Amino acid sequence: MATNSGIEEYAALLAAMDKTEPVCMGDDLFIRDREDVTPEEQEDMRQTCAQCPLYDLCRAYGEAAHPTGGYWAGRYYGSATRRRTGD
Repeated sequence: MATNSGIEEYAALLAAMDKTEPVCMGDDLFIRDREDVTPEEQEDMRQTCAQCPLYDLCRAYGEAAHPTGGYWAGRYYGSATRRRTGD
């Protein structure tokens, strides 16, 4: 059975972003490479995500698509995610 690889979830997230700006918008911390983010900054990012009205849609996309990189709904995705647990 084929999977949608997050296409529907991403479309829902983008549609919601037309009406609501994500809390992380414009914060360069969210586009840094994982190895350039301190544990304290990562905790701040988690807290920012927890306050975001788009959290559930962002999380749904991350879980469905398993993006190759990026910080989605309070966690990193990509190759480092596979090596580390607890993120």
